[in-house]
Amino acid sequence: NKEEETKEIHRVQELLNQDKADEAMEIIQRYSDSVDNHSEIGKQWLELLIRASAATYNTQQLVVLYEYYPKAFEGQEKAALLVANAYIATGRPRDYQHLRDSWKGRETKPESWFVLDADKLLQEGKSKEAVELLKSRSFPGKSDTARLIHLALLSVMENPQESWEYLNQAYTKDPENSEILSYRAKFLETMGKNSQALLEYLAAIHVDPKNTYLKDQLAEYYLRQKEYSNAL
Repeated sequence: NKEEETKEIHRVQELLNQDKADEAMEIIQRYSDSVDNHSEIGKQWLELLIRASAATYNTQQLVVLYEYYPKAFEGQEKAALLVANAYIATGRPRDYQHLRDSWKGRETKPESWFVLDADKLLQEGKSKEAVELLKSRSFPGKSDTARLIHLALLSVMENPQESWEYLNQAYTKDPENSEILSYRAKFLETMGKNSQALLEYLAAIHVDPKNTYLKDQLAEYYLRQKEYSNAL
């Protein structure tokens, strides 16, 4: 009944506010037939489904929801960014631009949109313009790390020293970012500085111990060094 459903909506809101998105999603799925863009209660379920999908990084579901209910994303920037990222990753620059335009002037995460704008240029074969864009502005503190990582990756072949400087700037702004530590490790290994690279691989795992991808990277490093017992 409607009263019971309203209680469940409040329960889901509480779970999402407590970062318990998986539990929230279980309840939402029980009311999947109620999700729509017509009734007031349907809109509430839709909003909660988008929030929970964003919290669990269910990008595939978010893309489907966005294409059915684009207006429901107007106040959900995290979800919109995940959809935007998916459009770039799957080679849909036109769809990305349409979504991007709808957020211009009201971004609360301008640094994330900025990097995606550069990615779109790269996808269109405009690498010079992408680098120029990335160099055109910076962001305060940790919010600048994605821009710096992009610049590091784009300059690594032509100018390894400049690439390393970008990684160092990123590290200074966010020393506990496992992605930066991982890139530094790969860079040092490529330069033949294996003992320093190992320290970076280990540091990345230390700051993000549940990340199996980082452990896999370390195992691969040990395999390349023929340290098979450590790899195992």
